[in-house]
Amino acid sequence: MSAYMSRELLLFVKSIWYGALLVLTYDVLKISRNVIRHSSAFVALEDLLFWIFCALFLFARYFQENSGILRGYLGAGVLFGSLACYVSISPYFVRFFTFLFKKILKILRIPLNIVKKVIKRLKSGLFRVKLLLRTKL
Repeated sequence: MSAYMSRELLLFVKSIWYGALLVLTYDVLKISRNVIRHSSAFVALEDLLFWIFCALFLFARYFQENSGILRGYLGAGVLFGSLACYVSISPYFVRFFTFLFKKILKILRIPLNIVKKVIKRLKSGLFRVKLLLRTKL
């Protein structure tokens, strides 16, 4: 195989990797949406920023790798990589990390709830002291 063909083949494999990487990046957004509620306006903003990031990321990669020359097989590689990742790894990735982060948040809420109860009791005690001082004066 010629050096030119091997370089083009390597570029195609990299474009498959870039597609899979972009799907996993979007999965991180999906995980954050599953763990923490987002408004529809914030989801739209996240999606817009994600697509801008994708365009800039792919442009920078292809400009560096191929002097900015776009070829059809690069787009096909990104589509193939993203589809392959979306079908195979993505559902399990999202499900596992959503479960994991929800459990971590549940564990972190325990000390937070204790602190909230202590603050509530301190406020209530302070209110009682204020009432007691007002009635004695």
